[in-house]
Amino acid sequence: MIRNPTSRKRRAFGRRPYSLLLLIFLLILSPLVYLSLGLSLLAFDPVYYQEMQVQVGWQTTPQLQEMDRALAAYFQGREEIPLELLQRFQAKEQVHLADIAWLLGILRWITIVSAAVFLALVVLLFGRDPSWARRAFPWALGATLAFLAAAGSAFFLVFDTLFLQFHLLTFSNDTWMLGPDYLLFQLFPPDLFFRSILPFALVVILLLFLSFLASRLIRPRPIAPANRPPPPSPEENRGNEPG
Repeated sequence: MIRNPTSRKRRAFGRRPYSLLLLIFLLILSPLVYLSLGLSLLAFDPVYYQEMQVQVGWQTTPQLQEMDRALAAYFQGREEIPLELLQRFQAKEQVHLADIAWLLGILRWITIVSAAVFLALVVLLFGRDPSWARRAFPWALGATLAFLAAAGSAFFLVFDTLFLQFHLLTFSNDTWMLGPDYLLFQLFPPDLFFRSILPFALVVILLLFLSFLASRLIRPRPIAPANRPPPPSPEENRGNEPG
């Protein structure tokens, strides 16, 4: 049976509106996914804490490493801060630590849910129309990078104002108003967060680049040639010749 190329094109065109819809959903979700994933990779990493604290004047010591490991485990929701370490924080700081752990718990779930939905959409897109998806998906990543670059530039220019507004909107109490005499402020001063803009940007760019490489590795299935009837054998032709 000979396949009709026109019907194949119509079937491909019929799939395209659904592919476009999937791509639109990916474009909407993509900034949230890469932002939350980048934040999670840094917010739950004690080694990153130590690297940034050294930049703001701390010395790497076993005590600092123990403190950062305990804080990272607490923010991940894996265990409570040991009592001997918790007592080094004042009561106001302990309340703020609990608020931070609650906020990072929300971030953790946002990252898990948004990444799962994003991956499901990617699988559907490449499974439905792999050739077109392989061409369109990098443009979605490029649009995400452009959006995040514009937002990051604005954040960099008005960091102090946005940093203050973030705390005013996020926390319902004043326990975040800490000064240099508080240990939590010394561990995580505003300058540490300002310095974190560049590492965070590099992490997000790396994630986008890895996503681009993954999309390049996906090869569309080759289209099987149309089924054609086998040519008649010479014996059959010879038998049909007139005697």
